Amino acid sequence: MPDRILVDFAGEGSGVAPLGLGTTADVGRGPEAELVACRFGGAMAMPTGTTLDYLVLLLRFAMSRHQSLRTRLRPGTDGRPEQVLHSSGQIAVELAEAGDAGARPRSPRRCGCDTA
Repeated sequence: MPDRILVDFAGEGSGVAPLGLGTTADVGRGPEAELVACRFGGAMAMPTGTTLDYLVLLLRFAMSRHQSLRTRLRPGTDGRPEQVLHSSGQIAVELAEAGDAGARPRSPRRCGCDTA
């Protein structure tokens, strides 16, 4: 099994906009604040018999329905953070074989918010 697969997604909407007030509070104390590195990811056990094809289908569905999952943050041309909504793209998924029930999943990688 590969360690990583790319899952295509597509959904309604695309564009670029300044950060909303809630996102600005999450990223920094104001629109001039630097973009911070965000932690995304995690691991969970799957029920016996769950197929990779089924999980890919679920992920693709979630990505198509929720614009926030297709939104990246980046510095704008004026230096202020902005959000970019993508109508389509790919998301990388890291795969791991099930191990000991007591084993801890790897920590999510630290990545910049504009990183795929």
